[in-house]
Amino acid sequence: MELTIYEKNLVKNVVDRYAGMSAGELTEMLIRIGVVDTTLCKVLTVRAYVDETVARGSGKVDAMFAAAEKFCCSYEYVRKCMYYYKGVGFDAVAGRFPHSSTPRSGNAKNEKTNENR
Repeated sequence: MELTIYEKNLVKNVVDRYAGMSAGELTEMLIRIGVVDTTLCKVLTVRAYVDETVARGSGKVDAMFAAAEKFCCSYEYVRKCMYYYKGVGFDAVAGRFPHSSTPRSGNAKNEKTNENR
């Protein structure tokens, strides 16, 4: 996906103005000024938690129930995050940016699945 001229200009402005910030500080600043989609932040957070819990050995349904408890939301919301937003995830963008690395899962099956998204 090609960035729009507005997105490219945002990147340039952020690099010019905030080059000394850590990744965490920069992310927090972007969230606070409202340029980050909070709905997708929630989706990313829920999906990452479920994926990490499954990677530690839990079943997917158990991991989804645990996510609902942890984030104080319904199981149905977690299901929506997992199945409706399939193209959303940290691994979904790996390799699309010059500074990104390959997915760190170490699991060839997951990496193959992520390539097909």
